[in-house]
Amino acid sequence: LKRNRAAAKSKKPTTTSTAIEKPEKKNKNKKKQEEEEEEVIDEVVEYSDDMDSDDDDDDDEENMFDDDDDDPDKYETVDIEFCVDQPAEKDYHGVKTFLKQLLPSVKLFANDLADIIIAQTNVGNTIRIEDNEELFGYTTVISLNKHKNITSIKQLISAISSGFGSHRAMMKGILESPTTGLLISQRMVNVPYQIIPPVYRAVLTSIDTLSSQKNTDFKFENYLVITTYQKSVSKKPTIPSKKKAKTEPSEDIIYINAEDQFLRKVAKLEFTYQIQRGEEKQRWTLGGVMSTYALIMVIPASSIPS
Repeated sequence: LKRNRAAAKSKKPTTTSTAIEKPEKKNKNKKKQEEEEEEVIDEVVEYSDDMDSDDDDDDDEENMFDDDDDDPDKYETVDIEFCVDQPAEKDYHGVKTFLKQLLPSVKLFANDLADIIIAQTNVGNTIRIEDNEELFGYTTVISLNKHKNITSIKQLISAISSGFGSHRAMMKGILESPTTGLLISQRMVNVPYQIIPPVYRAVLTSIDTLSSQKNTDFKFENYLVITTYQKSVSKKPTIPSKKKAKTEPSEDIIYINAEDQFLRKVAKLEFTYQIQRGEEKQRWTLGGVMSTYALIMVIPASSIPS
């Protein structure tokens, strides 16, 4: 009995103390939980406010673009006047820069050819914007026979004379003929194509005038045209009679000059070869694989006006 009573006495305070501590611990945990919930609520409110402000910004941006679409008067149309003039000394560096791009596979010594183009004011013209000294392009024809001994002409003839295969002998005769003119037309890509027919017409009129005056340097039967174009090859699906679809390569050609596609239709001789830029022959684009090609054409003089 004494032992049991002593044990009972010793257990009572333990049980009592435990009964008192539990509610305090619960209260503390409850208070802490409430504080954490309040913090979460505050964060949610702040995030919601940020979202509302972002939505307001998006609405403002949409309204901004909508306003532009609804109000066409906000867009300004700029009229640019192009001037066509005779070559001048100030055009030397511009012509030289263009000539270096004439045949990318050849490191052309363009100095002497640029001198000839600038000095030949009776045939040829330049394109620029009014009140702007920058050269936007030029078109000219020079006699291959007359200037056959200059370095740049030798380079060009050497580069293209061996590319006509079975027509090589015929091509050699054309290149050595006094009635073959080198037609060069180079310009920036943003020059509108509408200006090209008048430019060609002016050059051909000058040649006809000089030819009628018995100037044998400009009595041409054929024109040699050296230009480039880009070709992209992409696989487009075709639907054959069978169930499975096949992919066939589709070629898209982009001519560096808009008129080249028309000159090519009347060419009596032509050959092309792929140009390698650095270590790469092809350039990858979103539209497919893009390659650059040189295009050498012989155009009968009688076919140019049409």
